[in-house]
Amino acid sequence: MIDNRTFLLSIVISVALVFLLLVFFLRALQLSRSLKKQNSEIRTLLNKIHRIDDELTFVLDFIRELPHLTGELNNQMNPRGIPQVLMNVLVRTFQPEQAVVLLRRKRTLAQPERDKEFIAAAIAAPRSTFDRGMVVTMGEGDLGYVAQQHRVLDHSELDREAQPHRHVRAKGLSAFRPDLASPMTIDERTLGVIALRRPEKQKPYGKEVFRVIAQMGAFALNNLQAYAEVKSVADVDPLTKIWNKGVLNFRLGELVFDAEESKRSLAVFLFDIDHFKNYNDINGHVAGDRLLQTLARLVKEQVRIDDIFGRFGGEEFLLILPNRTKSQARITGEKIRATIEDYEFPFGDKQPLNRLTISGGVACFPQDGRNSSELIRAADQALYQAKRAGRNRIMAAGAVALAD
Repeated sequence: MIDNRTFLLSIVISVALVFLLLVFFLRALQLSRSLKKQNSEIRTLLNKIHRIDDELTFVLDFIRELPHLTGELNNQMNPRGIPQVLMNVLVRTFQPEQAVVLLRRKRTLAQPERDKEFIAAAIAAPRSTFDRGMVVTMGEGDLGYVAQQHRVLDHSELDREAQPHRHVRAKGLSAFRPDLASPMTIDERTLGVIALRRPEKQKPYGKEVFRVIAQMGAFALNNLQAYAEVKSVADVDPLTKIWNKGVLNFRLGELVFDAEESKRSLAVFLFDIDHFKNYNDINGHVAGDRLLQTLARLVKEQVRIDDIFGRFGGEEFLLILPNRTKSQARITGEKIRATIEDYEFPFGDKQPLNRLTISGGVACFPQDGRNSSELIRAADQALYQAKRAGRNRIMAAGAVALAD
């Protein structure tokens, strides 16, 4: 009887132990699954934290960059320096494989459609086939499409929207496929375009940062253009639209210094209108103003691109001729004198010489003067001698008249 009881007890204990073991195993399994789930959630959470930290680092790095970018842009006194400043910040911020900064070209009388073109002013493209100076036209390829927009575009948006523009050309800048591009716009006018390809740092806030860079570039370009316009108004004679006396004196001083440093020649041609008071008295000041405007235009058409021409005062004009000898300056002066004499100015036949004419004096650095004041004085003395010799002639400092 005792043995049976013992046997039954051992069975009950064994069953209980098995049950306890099973419960423990199930509990352990449940706990393990819970821990795995928690670990997965922790890993996901850590990944999110790392991603957020990475994004914050990206934004904070750019925020630290902002004061330097602002300072560099504000220190630029020439629009040509802005593209490289923008390129530097693009490279530091995004580390792209390729990048380009385009500036809009200015229209000219000879090329009125040129402002539809954008020229590559700065590039970062060690493994590309495009170079600085390459041009893309508004609406041509991805970059030309971006120039027409007013927002930042990524590669997916460009693939979806810009496809019709890609068939225009497939080389140079037109073949450039940016991953991120933005126009630089002010008041709906596009001043330039920035674009990059394969950035090493692609962040969720990349478009926002890219937009800020583009907008800062637009503001800098616009401010410089506005400053240039204001400065031009201050430096240009309002009647004749050529340089005024202040600019002429300043540039002559600079060029004398350059000529002395480089051991090159520099000439000046100072001239005025013969009997201009007579012309004004007979025909009126309105006719006199029109005469000055026409004469300024005629002379501008005769001078080289590096010559500096302006109104020196009243009916007196000054032409500064860099890298020109005295004989070359005399030839230039004579061509201008002949052009004016041959032109049919209104009321020219009423002048004492029966034509509208000029008299002028030529002086050269360093023979006739070692500084700007001495040069002008020498040219003025030669002009005075031309007047005394009968007018309508050009005389060089220390020389005789060329024409009667």
